[in-house]
Amino acid sequence: MGDGTALSRAQIERRQRSIQRLRAEGVPVAESLPCIEDDSETAFRSVDEVVDRAVALMAVARKGEKAPVALVSRVADDFRVPAKLTPLERAFMEDPHPPERDLILFSWRYEALRVLLWSLHFLPALPPGSSR
Repeated sequence: MGDGTALSRAQIERRQRSIQRLRAEGVPVAESLPCIEDDSETAFRSVDEVVDRAVALMAVARKGEKAPVALVSRVADDFRVPAKLTPLERAFMEDPHPPERDLILFSWRYEALRVLLWSLHFLPALPPGSSR
């Protein structure tokens, strides 16, 4: 993985499967694409943890897209969002006048939210990858 750790057969095979699938869908793939952690090194989140993360992503994305402050505050209060935020997200949510760059950056949290909603079976499929 670039840190001198030997790669497992499972890591190498998963990387190869991922590359094959991406190429089959017409997505360009960099040959330097690294292997990710072995399955034995990962911990799956519970459904409740994934739902909490989805709620947090929705709240920061809404603020990022300049939703009315009262709406964002009500959602944050109703769903106990502050306890679900990362430190970076918390700082953004607490900033009454975040810079435009941060608004844009956090509005992109919808992309992560879409994947989480798909993983929870709220969306039937993810849109195909794009090379753009």
